Amino acid sequence: MSNTLWNLIIITLIAYYAQIIYHEWSRPIVLTKNGWIRGLRSEEGYDLYLGIPYAKVREDNPFTTSSAYPRWNGILDASDNTKLCPHVEEALKIPVGTLQCLNLHIYAPRNRKSLPVIVFIYGGQYRFGHVGRIGSYVVYIPEFFVQNNVIVVTFNYRSGVYGFLCLDTPEIPGNQGLKDQTLALQWIKTNIENFGGDSNRVTILGHSSGAMSTDFHAYVNPDLFNQFILQSGSAFIPGGIGEADIKKPIKIAKTLGYEATTLNDAIKFLAKADVQAVATATKAEIFRPCIEKHFPGVKGFLNEHPVNMKLDLSNKTVLIGNTKREYAKEICLPYNAIDSKDVIKINLNIGFEHNDHIVERIKKYYDAHEKEGKVEYENVLKFFSDLYFNYPTDRTIDKYLSSGAKKIYQYIFSYSGNRNLMKVMRNISVEATTHGDDLGYLFKMTCLEKTSDSDQLLVDRMVKMWTDFAKYG
Repeated sequence: MSNTLWNLIIITLIAYYAQIIYHEWSRPIVLTKNGWIRGLRSEEGYDLYLGIPYAKVREDNPFTTSSAYPRWNGILDASDNTKLCPHVEEALKIPVGTLQCLNLHIYAPRNRKSLPVIVFIYGGQYRFGHVGRIGSYVVYIPEFFVQNNVIVVTFNYRSGVYGFLCLDTPEIPGNQGLKDQTLALQWIKTNIENFGGDSNRVTILGHSSGAMSTDFHAYVNPDLFNQFILQSGSAFIPGGIGEADIKKPIKIAKTLGYEATTLNDAIKFLAKADVQAVATATKAEIFRPCIEKHFPGVKGFLNEHPVNMKLDLSNKTVLIGNTKREYAKEICLPYNAIDSKDVIKINLNIGFEHNDHIVERIKKYYDAHEKEGKVEYENVLKFFSDLYFNYPTDRTIDKYLSSGAKKIYQYIFSYSGNRNLMKVMRNISVEATTHGDDLGYLFKMTCLEKTSDSDQLLVDRMVKMWTDFAKYG
């Protein structure tokens, strides 16, 4: 081989490794209480720190409270956002996830110092949801926010059976997912200043069950944030708090082909079962936060219903709202659901003795009587939008006003365009905006490619309002 060829090979290798070294050392690096973290530089001009572990799930009992992640040695490579908590992904209809999934992602402008921080808590009926990447599919990319000079933190927390199995036992008291969220908020409060954030200007942004979770944190963890945004959800949503169900683990084990003889037998089996198989077996199950029993040495999250809890919002500012028609989507609600005595008694605080009269008044008000064999379905949807979203929002605002909130801003989202998330995902043609349609105007998402000029104008305006709220209250 000629010297010229050898020289060419050597020069090529030097250039190759120099590029690798430059790429590695040009990545941003931050020292936190847990150790050093090396992130990424995006082409859009901001820094990303992906997959930072904030807590650990117990391998022997993945249904119990997690623990804060210990300090690590060396430098953590924060470039992986593919570790999700176990669930069946709603859009792709596939099981995903792994047990050690409690991680957070930080998106920060390059030149930053004491910037306001937005922490996003996603929804998903406490059964599904994630922040991360599945192949090329990504939701909740907060690029629009970062371009408005705020730091954004998103994080994964356990949902479904791993996050909200409630058995009224010291080992599995319930609300594990909410306790995951608490550990994430504590990590952010402790470490965000190392990333250029202001730990005294933290705004939580929650959507749907994420908004319900945010509302719970206002009662339980008010010291971990300074203001908050509730989008389409609050602690007063009907059926938002469930009860312990000791039969559920045995039922789930049976679905997976195992006949458990006792509750402990079922838990031991499920603890060792494949997490994605468990997620698939429980995708239709209902999971909710619950009121926990007091156990010595066990720190609870919700020990009583928020309606009975004291709330001090004297130094808090709130932004709260709904879409115009939360229930304007293609779901099959039975007509006789409007006749439900449980719905009326539990959610409207009306005694059974008045039910028949009240039901008729409700039907008349919404013009929801049966006509020639069918009901005005759109009017029934108006009723359920009011019952499950608008009325709880009003109750929540009343609670906040009586709790001395500094300021309360209320909004209604009624724009219909190409970035209305649920319409695109579920191919819904109805005009009124539905639950989740507002998210596409706050977050960049791979499933939303079409953006008209009017869509972009609303993105710009809405993100500006939300980030101004984070900056100035």
